[in-house]
Amino acid sequence: MSARGSDPVLRDPAILIGGLAGGPTPAASQAPKRKIVFAMPVAPPNVVHTPVALAKELGFMDKFNIDLDIKNFEGSTRGLTAAITGGVDVGYINCEEAYGNGVPLVGFYDTAPKLPVMMIARDSIKTLKDLRGKKVGLSSAPGGFIDRMNRAALAAAGLTPEDVVIVPTTTAGRIAAMISGQTDTAVFHYEQVSKVLRTVRGFHVILDMYQVLPNYDYHLMCGMHKWVRRHRDAVVDMVAATMLALRYAYTHRAETVRPLIGITGADEPDVGYAYAKLTTNCVWSRNTGIDPKRLNWYVDYVYGFGDIKRKYPAEEMVDTSIAGEALTKAGGPVDVPAGCF
Repeated sequence: MSARGSDPVLRDPAILIGGLAGGPTPAASQAPKRKIVFAMPVAPPNVVHTPVALAKELGFMDKFNIDLDIKNFEGSTRGLTAAITGGVDVGYINCEEAYGNGVPLVGFYDTAPKLPVMMIARDSIKTLKDLRGKKVGLSSAPGGFIDRMNRAALAAAGLTPEDVVIVPTTTAGRIAAMISGQTDTAVFHYEQVSKVLRTVRGFHVILDMYQVLPNYDYHLMCGMHKWVRRHRDAVVDMVAATMLALRYAYTHRAETVRPLIGITGADEPDVGYAYAKLTTNCVWSRNTGIDPKRLNWYVDYVYGFGDIKRKYPAEEMVDTSIAGEALTKAGGPVDVPAGCF
């Protein structure tokens, strides 16, 4: 049995929350709200990053008495710095890498265990092997996220960075670089892929990065260990609210796409494209999203890149009981297709 359905309870977020065993009671909804400052790694966020913002917009955070203050950063490293200095509480802040470099974090929930990005290439590049000698765009620092994606795409074709011309670009300048001929490829999030394909001729999707990095864990949520321990109940409720929002999103396209347009600033067809990819490919989780095998693979992967000083078992930095308690408050686990979370 899937999480999809036509039950009227699922069509109204308020009914969905109020009817759950373990959900907040009317008395709880009148209690003082607990503030959580959440670090978003992109400004504005991409669609994949939006589950907590969606939970806020749809009213799930209110029902759990969470006052969620979302701070958008230009990069997760800046969000991490803010967490270390006390400027934010939890978020998407390079959790695994930071912990492996000595930052006392604790991970507790994974909203997007799968990669949500694609590589676009000029139409003349038919296969990955055709990348040999071509100009590959790099819109991150060497060793950063885009560099990882480029290397994985090249490796899938038996190529190395030495077989192509690496051309640094800015994130904002990726499309212009391809149009001008400065580069032949770029890596984009789903809604960005849609916009490029709609507005620029001569390009196509050459690779969904999930195909070559199926175990890459994308979006673990974490916070400083001391803060999470002191505010554990609020964190549990924030996670429960987000779980419910994602379950609602899977069954309510129109009601989900509308607020996502405002949250991301992207155009409706592009948000719709991203929504379809995220749900069809089950990038967004409907339960805890935490898979120790994926997390351990990811730790090995970033250690191999030299991004962390210490290799560690993922179970050491993840408190699965937080998501477990949230799952109970969200009504328990739902059945999902094989390969989904």
